[in-house]
Order: sequence, then structure tokens, then C-alpha cells
Amino acid sequence: MYPNYTSSAESRSEPLRERDTLGTHRVALAAAFGRLEIGKSEVSRRTPSRDGEPSNAYVWNQLIDREKARIDRNFSEADRIRDDLRDRGIEIYDRERRWEAKDGRVGQRPNHDDKKRDDD
Repeated sequence: MYPNYTSSAESRSEPLRERDTLGTHRVALAAAFGRLEIGKSEVSRRTPSRDGEPSNAYVWNQLIDREKARIDRNFSEADRIRDDLRDRGIEIYDRERRWEAKDGRVGQRPNHDDKKRDDD
């Protein structure tokens, strides 16, 4: 029924099933899109359309300033902005180009040339 995939490790002799590989990729994709299914229940993350503290506009503007500092190779300023956001509950994931707040909000990391948003 399943293709006979085997792992590269010599010590592992049982076959890997295709669904195991697909399941791993499915979890990774679900996490990337902010939705992760666990059994029959589903856990969703808050999107940036729902504001919190600090506001989404503040986070966006700070991330633009951080990107500008990184482009100018002003790493002390970029680190200061990152640490300030972290103190406010915002974690930045540079490789994934996203940010995540402790209250569950997630958003895309802007580029240095994106427009700043009004901070109401």
C-alpha cells in the first residue's frame, strides 16, 4: 500500500511511510500559514488585522526602521529595535520574514522601502 522508503540511517530498518513524510510537510506548511490542526481540533493564530498592544502600525514602522538600519549596516540600532520589540512581546523571525506577538498575532516582516503606516 505504501512505497517502501527507508531512512538514510543505517540503524533504522523499518520502512518510512509516505504519509509520515507528507505529515511532516503538512505541519510545517500549517505552521507557516498560521493554522495548525491537532487531531480533530484546530488551533488558529490571530492575524495582524486584529490589533493589540503594541499596535500593528507601531510594529510595522519599527520593523521598517530596523530593516533600514540593517541595510545601512548600523547593527547596534537594528539590535536596539529588535530588543525593544522583544521587550514588548514581539519576536522577529528573520529567516521566515515574519513577526509574532505573544498574544498570537503574526505578520509579514516589511522591506526597508515599504511605506510606513499611520499609528493611531
